[in-house]
Amino acid sequence: MDVAVVGGGVLGLSAALALLEESQRAAAGASDGAPLAIRSITVLYLTSGQTPPNALWELPPYRVTPRARAVQWALDTWQRLAPPSRAVGAETAHRCRTFLLSRGDGSAVDAQRAREEFGHVLGAMKVGEEALRELCDERHILEEDHPYRAAIGYDAMVVDTRAYLESIRRELARFPDTVRMVRREVRSLSALAAHFDVVVNCSGLGACTLAPDHSLGPVRGQVVDAV
Repeated sequence: MDVAVVGGGVLGLSAALALLEESQRAAAGASDGAPLAIRSITVLYLTSGQTPPNALWELPPYRVTPRARAVQWALDTWQRLAPPSRAVGAETAHRCRTFLLSRGDGSAVDAQRAREEFGHVLGAMKVGEEALRELCDERHILEEDHPYRAAIGYDAMVVDTRAYLESIRRELARFPDTVRMVRREVRSLSALAAHFDVVVNCSGLGACTLAPDHSLGPVRGQVVDAV
């Protein structure tokens, strides 16, 4: 099977690495699912572009369904990045105390669900008034001066995106017989069907021109102010 991955950013390179690892497990007879007989993986990218800012792993996984698969994806990502993991990219991440806050009745901060789903990896998780007190102590805020009514405090993961991408490129370069990086403009996904058995679309914002569907846009984005 010949696979094309469209996009050379975080998503594209991560997908290429995951496919490579799964094909190696299948070849060794250690795959959990149906064996992936991958002959080649071609990563098609137009430009390396500007390296995105550092990424923050946070909970819960927003607007992703079904919930069970989204949670498993988040946990798999955590295990890959969490020190002292030996997975690719482990040296590019560090823990950062993070607070998920709500000004309302707390419905946006489901502490019980967060503990059930992520408590075993996040460690010292604080909720409610305990988390708000920790926030005030860390940020030197008077309790009466903040507008928040609900909170969860936990250790999130901050990823150095540039270092993460470089680590994946180094790993992919170890398998030149299987993985190729090709700088090429892709005008449509259907045009690749004649050359590849599987096409994985990781083009990000460029997906609207490849579909084509110009109504396509990003669902959610956040800028985190690290204090």
